[in-house]
Amino acid sequence: MSILTITHYTVSGIHTAFSFVCFISLIYVDRKPVIFAAIISILAYSAIAVFFLWNKSVTGEIKHGIEEIITTITIIICATAITVYILSRKEILIANIVQLKNGIVYTMADLVENRDKNTGGHIDRTSMYMKILIDAMLKKGLYTEEIRKWDLESIVWSARLHDVGKIVIPDSILNKPGSLTKEEYEIMKTHAKEGELIIDKTIKRTGNAVFLQNAKMFAAFHHERWDGLGYPYALKNIEIPLQGRLMAIIDVYDALVSERPYKKAFTHEEAMDIITKDADKHFDPIITEVFLNVCRQINEAREKYCQELNVEQI
Repeated sequence: MSILTITHYTVSGIHTAFSFVCFISLIYVDRKPVIFAAIISILAYSAIAVFFLWNKSVTGEIKHGIEEIITTITIIICATAITVYILSRKEILIANIVQLKNGIVYTMADLVENRDKNTGGHIDRTSMYMKILIDAMLKKGLYTEEIRKWDLESIVWSARLHDVGKIVIPDSILNKPGSLTKEEYEIMKTHAKEGELIIDKTIKRTGNAVFLQNAKMFAAFHHERWDGLGYPYALKNIEIPLQGRLMAIIDVYDALVSERPYKKAFTHEEAMDIITKDADKHFDPIITEVFLNVCRQINEAREKYCQELNVEQI
């Protein structure tokens, strides 16, 4: 069997595979790469025809060999172009899915915050603090084994759902213009467990997305305490998932420096004194130390957010 015969069969196999790629592209992507392949093929074979017209002395196996070489080069160019096109479309599709996911999270968080008239901006601010705190944890090499498994952008977005359980709390309690009674406070406390259940249902309906698992950790465990006196599960120390331990200190800080119907807003300095005194009871001591180191940066982010919010309202 001659080399040209082997080349012929090889090219035929490649051509069959190329036709299959074009067919898949036509069905699952769109017609653009197929049209591109057709144009390249027409140009290539037109070039062959012109070449043979100008070189009539080229005949037999040499002519056949040139045709096979040109065909092979054409197929490689077209197959490469189609592959690149399909991959680029995949990246666009993934980007669209991420944008849709972020939009859904933002909308769910807004639904909760729009019902709760007493905590305006809480979700935006706690998300900002979360990013600052996690960045600082990584720089100091603390809890890095777990944090490096996270996608930072995804974890910050999922933190926005930490209060999603408040959507089931009655307005008479959620927006009460004063202190809650003992019975009302017990109902308010159920928002942590309710948030976990809401996200659990979402996971079952949409799939076990990582960002939803993180959102579930934030919702369920952000009111647990280091000493085991928190809720809803009374976990203590590192029994509390890291997401819950991070959100615990962030959530308390923002609540302290924000005005509520039942209290005035504490100053940043007053809030930091309270957090420092509670470091070995309420919060993870390691996280507290990092929070104290970046508290000025967190306060600056809070002040900037409040200034921009005031400007928008004017």
